[in-house]
Amino acid sequence: MKAFFQDSNFSLYKRMWEAMDSATPSVFEKTNPDGVRRVQNTPRGLYAFFMESTQIEYEIETKCDLKQVGSPLDRKHYGIAMPLDAPFRTIIDHAILKLSEKKQVKRVER
Repeated sequence: MKAFFQDSNFSLYKRMWEAMDSATPSVFEKTNPDGVRRVQNTPRGLYAFFMESTQIEYEIETKCDLKQVGSPLDRKHYGIAMPLDAPFRTIIDHAILKLSEKKQVKRVER
């Protein structure tokens, strides 16, 4: 996530990076669980942690004291791995593309 802000050409994200990079104490955590714990343990909601959107969805579904603020900054797309000669590969590719275009693709539980 650091690279997203650090390498951005968007002025708002550049300013956010400068503020995060110069903050004392550091606003960065080594892992997502560390960031979630810091959010949960910081008084008065004065800490926010950026992480990949599907991980945030999982965290807010499993921890009632968390919430997502705003919309995703950078939407990522995922694929399904399968052999090139899989019999339904083309059908699945087209179905996912159609659903994605209609914004109907949902996260699937593992």
